[in-house]
Amino acid sequence: MSFFYLCVIILFLSTSSAFGSGLGVSSSQSSSSETEALLKWKATLQNYSVPALRCWKLTLSSSAPIPCCNWFGITCNKARTSMVEISLPGLELQGTLHNFTFSSFPNLFSLNLSGKGLTGAIPDQIGSLSKLTNLDLSNNNLSGVLPPLSNLSSLHFLDLYGNEISGTIPLEIGNMKNLVELAIGSNKFTGMIPHVLANISDLHFLYLHTNELSGPIPYAMGNLENLVTLDLDANKLSGPIPHSLSNLSRLESLYLFDNQLSGPMPSEIGDMKNLIDLELSHNNLSGPIPHSLSNLTRLETLYLFENQLSGLVPSKIGDMKNLIDLELSHNSLSGPIPHSLSNLTRLETLYLFDNQLSSLVPLEIGDMKILVQLALQQNKFRGPIPHSLSNLTRLETLYLYSNQLSGLVPSEIGDMKNLIDLELSENNLSGPIPHSLSNLIRLETLSLHSNQLSGPMPPEIVDMKNLIELELSENNLSGPILHSLSNLTRLESLSLNSNQLSGAIPQDFGSQASIVKFQLCNNLLSGRLPQQICQGRSLQRLVVQNNSITGPIPDFRNCTSLMRVRLEKNLLVGNITDSFGVYPHLYYIDMSYNRLYGELSPNWGKCKNLSVLKISGNNISGKIPPEIGQLT
Repeated sequence: MSFFYLCVIILFLSTSSAFGSGLGVSSSQSSSSETEALLKWKATLQNYSVPALRCWKLTLSSSAPIPCCNWFGITCNKARTSMVEISLPGLELQGTLHNFTFSSFPNLFSLNLSGKGLTGAIPDQIGSLSKLTNLDLSNNNLSGVLPPLSNLSSLHFLDLYGNEISGTIPLEIGNMKNLVELAIGSNKFTGMIPHVLANISDLHFLYLHTNELSGPIPYAMGNLENLVTLDLDANKLSGPIPHSLSNLSRLESLYLFDNQLSGPMPSEIGDMKNLIDLELSHNNLSGPIPHSLSNLTRLETLYLFENQLSGLVPSKIGDMKNLIDLELSHNSLSGPIPHSLSNLTRLETLYLFDNQLSSLVPLEIGDMKILVQLALQQNKFRGPIPHSLSNLTRLETLYLYSNQLSGLVPSEIGDMKNLIDLELSENNLSGPIPHSLSNLIRLETLSLHSNQLSGPMPPEIVDMKNLIELELSENNLSGPILHSLSNLTRLESLSLNSNQLSGAIPQDFGSQASIVKFQLCNNLLSGRLPQQICQGRSLQRLVVQNNSITGPIPDFRNCTSLMRVRLEKNLLVGNITDSFGVYPHLYYIDMSYNRLYGELSPNWGKCKNLSVLKISGNNISGKIPPEIGQLT
């Protein structure tokens, strides 16, 4: 007698006395067909031996075989006569559903096979699971069109997120009146959103995001009055936002971003007073931001960036006191920042960049003491940087670049000890770089370029041990380059060009293994280039033209990462015949107007990306290697 039939007989004897679920299925029929169906499907899986499924087998023991109701991921009814749940999430089962005999599980309430491994189409036979309330096939690689599901009339939760299902959304879904959650995002659905979805009156959660849906948002969506989350982002939806959405009085999350929606924002959105998360970014919305948004007192996230919104930032925006993240960047907003913004004491992120905002940066911003990200760049702000910003002791990012700010860099900025990124470039700031910046020991990026800063580089700058990017170019800085910059072992980018720096370049500079960009052009520098400039072999950009640098060109043969080199208009001397190697990424090199001699190496022809090689104004002799002529 086989193990399978032995299991069935013993299971029948142990459970036939009671069947408390009232399903009216005999234990021999149910257990036999269900067990056989599971084992048959397991055998078709490429990874059927995964540890979790090793117990899916029939074996002899001292008294009885392992009953299928005790197998991993299987739940039976109380009488242990029929399966009611199969739950195998995250096992990355590799196979298809073609050999899954759905009709063998007439009493199944829940089927969860989520988790990256299943491929192929969803079989039509899935419709035989008439008692199913929960179906989760998410995060697999299922493809094809969605089969008819209208027989699954008891279904409450349908999750097909993260597959490759295509075609249109079947109209029959509108007949699944018991659905509470419909999640079919991150697939390849096309066509329009069916109006019949509005018939699913009990729907709480609707996820259609990250598909290829097009056309307008159906006006009938406003009939889904039980919706808590409506997620339609990352599609090709067009037209206006329907005013009817204001009927969704229970809605907490509205995601319409990354579409092609146009027209004004409906003022009726201000009636959706339970909204917590409103994301309309990356569309073509125009006109002003409605003042009625100030009624959304529960709102924590407001994303309106990358639209064509214009006009003023609403003066009552400060009434939205639960806001944590406010992002209005990449629009055409104008006028001043409302003083009421300081009422947003829970705000952690404020992005207003790339607008046409003007006037002064309000002192009151310093009252928003839990701000972590403040980005006001690319506007028309003028006047000084407020000293009150130093109260923002939790701030990690401060972007004020590309404005019309003037005056000194406040020394109090040194009190903002959590700063990681400080960018004040492209303004009219003047005076010295404050010594107090050395207190910013977490700072990774310091960008002060394109201002009118003067005086020497503060020696304390080398205390900022975490600096990765130091951008001080296009100012009026004078004096020598600090020798101790070589102690900044994490430094990848140093830009000091277009100042009045003088003296020799420190010879130990370049020993940092991390240095990628080294820009000192248009200064008054003399002496030699550091001989170990390529010691770390990561250097990509060496830009030192228009100085008075002397001596030979360092041995660049190990600088295989080089992309752009500018050495022109210096006083470099020496034979360059063997100074260079092969650089697969190099596209531009200019050594003109120096005192170099020797011959061009054939290695230049092996630099396959080279498009510009300038050597005029030197004493180079010999023939042009034919390899150079083969460069395209």
